[in-house]
Amino acid sequence: MVALKFERRVFLWLMKPKVAPFDAAEHGKTASLDEIVSILEAEFSGQKARAYLFGGGRILEDDDLDRDEKNQIYIADIRRDKSNSTITLLINRGDPDAVAPAFLNASNNSVRVERPKGSETPGWSAHLVISTDLHGGAHRACFEQMPRVSSRIVLSALDRIISRALAQNPTYKYDVVVNEKGKKKIVHKPYRPTLDAARVPSENLIEDLEAGSLSSLTLTKKSAFYQGVGAADSIKRQEEKIVIKLKPAEPENIRSIVENIIKQAKSQHFESVTFSVDDLPGNQTSHPTIPIDDQDAMEHLYVRAKRLTEFSTILEQCYSKPCSEIEDRMIQIVSNDSEW
Repeated sequence: MVALKFERRVFLWLMKPKVAPFDAAEHGKTASLDEIVSILEAEFSGQKARAYLFGGGRILEDDDLDRDEKNQIYIADIRRDKSNSTITLLINRGDPDAVAPAFLNASNNSVRVERPKGSETPGWSAHLVISTDLHGGAHRACFEQMPRVSSRIVLSALDRIISRALAQNPTYKYDVVVNEKGKKKIVHKPYRPTLDAARVPSENLIEDLEAGSLSSLTLTKKSAFYQGVGAADSIKRQEEKIVIKLKPAEPENIRSIVENIIKQAKSQHFESVTFSVDDLPGNQTSHPTIPIDDQDAMEHLYVRAKRLTEFSTILEQCYSKPCSEIEDRMIQIVSNDSEW
């Protein structure tokens, strides 16, 4: 996936403030969106609203020897819009492992590669717009799909920023009674507020799973070039495929089954997965295919998304401040009851 000049795709989320660890709630600890955003704003003001990454997006400890200043994700800006009851976070990610952009000139068959200078690195931005209003105990939100800025990385980074900010804060403690050598002892345990994102299910997928059944998944990857009988120059590509047949399962269990399969497929370097949904109305079938190496592969299939087009200006892949036109379109979605 690339960032397009006049188009964006956003995922619809329902975000709930929670406390971690979860047993802190049993001790009366609660969290709110305003509380979480206030912590993020304080860290942003102190230029500490960031987390360091490694490899496929693993969050590193701040003192990790593998820490690279170029490989991090951070909050580039936070905006509160009281008139629309929304909060906008602009999330930026730099990745020194990403390839530098190349530009072709077909008229003379030339290629120009634009390499980063000094402390620069390839970067991407993702807008996250959250409604401050509660709807059924959750806040509506829109998350912009961008390469290298997955929802998993963003939520993990926000949690790390909050956790670091509250590490030495005595207010964020709760008392637990433990038995130590037969004696009861009160232990002060730390907790933190955190944001949980529940993906709004794709209407088409839900309808398909309710009307049909997921019968199989086919995993595909390129294999070593064929060395057997036949002319080598006649073979374009050789693929290895694994077909996994599934027993009938309840719709609410399908997601966990598929997630486990995709996790294993990633570890074995498969490139794509094709889903076979049978027994649809009219004796129809559906066979969507998604790339496994996409960090948000499951979201393409399971999350309701909106395609935003007809922008009046050229969109960039990275911003230092929120793009007002992207932000406005996302605010319209979270404010429109018919979208939810």
